[in-house]
Amino acid sequence: MEKEENIIGYDTQIGFEKDSTIMSEFNTMASNQGVITINFNTRKEREEDIWSIQDRIRTEIEKIPGIKRFVVKEKGGTANSSGGVPIDIKISGEDQDVLYSLAIDLERELKEIDGMINVYKSFGIDSPEYIIKTNDSRIKELGLNNAFVAKYIFELVEGVNANELNMEDRDENIKVVFSEESRNTIDEVMKQTLITPYGAIVPLSDIAWVEESKRSNIVTKDDLEYTINVLGYTEVRAFSFITEDIYDLLESYNLPNGYEIGLTGQQNDLIDAMADMVFLLGLSVVFVYLVLLPQFKSFILPLVIMASIPLVVIGVAPALLLTNKFVSMPVLLGFIMLAGTVVNNSILLIDYFIESIKSGLSPEQAVFDGVRSRFRPIMMTVLSDVVGMIPLAFQLALGSERFSPLAVTVIGGILASTVLTLILIPVIFYKLSYRGKIAV
Repeated sequence: MEKEENIIGYDTQIGFEKDSTIMSEFNTMASNQGVITINFNTRKEREEDIWSIQDRIRTEIEKIPGIKRFVVKEKGGTANSSGGVPIDIKISGEDQDVLYSLAIDLERELKEIDGMINVYKSFGIDSPEYIIKTNDSRIKELGLNNAFVAKYIFELVEGVNANELNMEDRDENIKVVFSEESRNTIDEVMKQTLITPYGAIVPLSDIAWVEESKRSNIVTKDDLEYTINVLGYTEVRAFSFITEDIYDLLESYNLPNGYEIGLTGQQNDLIDAMADMVFLLGLSVVFVYLVLLPQFKSFILPLVIMASIPLVVIGVAPALLLTNKFVSMPVLLGFIMLAGTVVNNSILLIDYFIESIKSGLSPEQAVFDGVRSRFRPIMMTVLSDVVGMIPLAFQLALGSERFSPLAVTVIGGILASTVLTLILIPVIFYKLSYRGKIAV
């Protein structure tokens, strides 16, 4: 990091404090974990984007021996920064060891999918632990039981609250603990002695032995079954394309009997949000129709006016393609804005057509005059909207990345809809008037 010119500062957190429940990317912080937060200067002050910097940092971290898991991700207040983990695959079953082996295999498969980065498991079975096992027959000979031995070992390591000292301004607990030398290592602990009910003094090593193993730093369950999550982030490629590949992988993934796997996380949230936005888009179209209905006193004319709404798709699609942006929540918000905006041009045209016909002009002449006279005000209105959206679309201000897709949607949709409206709406109006479908 000292070689990076764009770093303003950084802070590091290593391990955890006693009784702390601080969470990290790998769940509860453990003594073998660390978090480094780096603050960079703004994108206007550097030539390299944040994702290129991340790729370089990942490459450098992979060269460091001893690191088992790591995640490099951006954080911030823009729509491009990562909030929750976008890809979250949950595996559930009855055996935690089996789940862990499945997660290792799935993690390897996910890394092969184009666009997937920072793939990791929600926990690792890599936290060291000591398991003290007792000799049951020897314990019974001495008149002891496992509960007594376990309590003694706990007090040996953690101490015991002996009494409470009451003072005028405060109360203090009196805790009795063994010396540091007596409990610093597991070997020293096993050398300590205890007194049996018969008065005999025996060392712990006479009634128990120690086995060293690995365990996870957290246990997760859902519906009384163990779970493990394989998580990951995405870049460059569209999120929907990546999830489609993941669904294909999960459908062909072999699981033991009694185990389940499924994609959760932001995918479910996105599906729900998309459904809500589509519903709101449909609702906005209905409201537009209901507003136009009493104004024109006709069931057909509002439909003619609203024929300009689908035309926005013709402009939005290439606009998103040219700017390398994907369909997202801001894009759907742009569609909702356009549904109430592009009809204004149609209203200007239709209103002029109707007034011209009432003054005695034929439908054909009314259409020609209407397009000619309304072209300039329509284009002035549209171009002012487009120019106002350009700074947002080009992300000229810091933080404008959040609404850049919305601006691109509005610009592409309103330009295409305006041009096509000047052609399509007059044709539809003339055809319906010629056939007597519109009464003026």
